Amino acid sequence: MRFILGFDAVGPRDGMFSDVEIRRVLGFLCGTMLVVAVARLAFSLTAVSLKDKRRVARALIDRTRRRFPVAVAEIEENDNHAALVLGCSVVSNDAQHAMSMLDHVVSFMENTYLAPMILREREILHFGPLADGFWDAEDPDPESWEEVAASCEPVSED
Repeated sequence: MRFILGFDAVGPRDGMFSDVEIRRVLGFLCGTMLVVAVARLAFSLTAVSLKDKRRVARALIDRTRRRFPVAVAEIEENDNHAALVLGCSVVSNDAQHAMSMLDHVVSFMENTYLAPMILREREILHFGPLADGFWDAEDPDPESWEEVAASCEPVSED
């Protein structure tokens, strides 16, 4: 998708800008945007116990954290010794930088040869400038925390 801006541009495209360039300019003019890139990575393990799985998971997580400034944690299949699922996230103000970092992390984990990677999923989340706010200040149905807590039934401990 391309946009034509209402001012003269310098360059070979004669005023044509991609949506990425538009977002970058708007992010610069309106304030930095928050970009969060997340990945879910699944590995197949030949571990015979949870202790073996923890050893592989610790090695992958520690090596990745030492090499890259990312958050990594085991997120699923905690009691299954044959599978390891890790979540990884990168926070940046530029989508290309966040995705590039995430791609490098995935490639690094795959090239450690500690376990074969069987699944990789990734997603990128964009958040606007802080001045936009996270909620509508004029919410037509404001409820206090006390009203919400009073309307809930307590959980019975059977």
